[in-house]
Amino acid sequence: MIGKMNNPEDDWIQSLDEAEYINSHANEVLFYVQSNIKTKKKRIKVLRKALYDESKNVKAE
Repeated sequence: MIGKMNNPEDDWIQSLDEAEYINSHANEVLFYVQSNIKTKKKRIKVLRKALYDESKNVKAE
């Protein structure tokens, strides 16, 4: 017997919600970095860490 099949639309909507969540937080972090961190090297370091942390948060949920 075939088990319950996932609706691909639900997966797509969930992925879209996750992308919007990451994007909103990324915009906040980017604004903070542009306003408060002066050197390009430090900005890149902070942005990479923020992106990594956000991706871990989404996977955990």
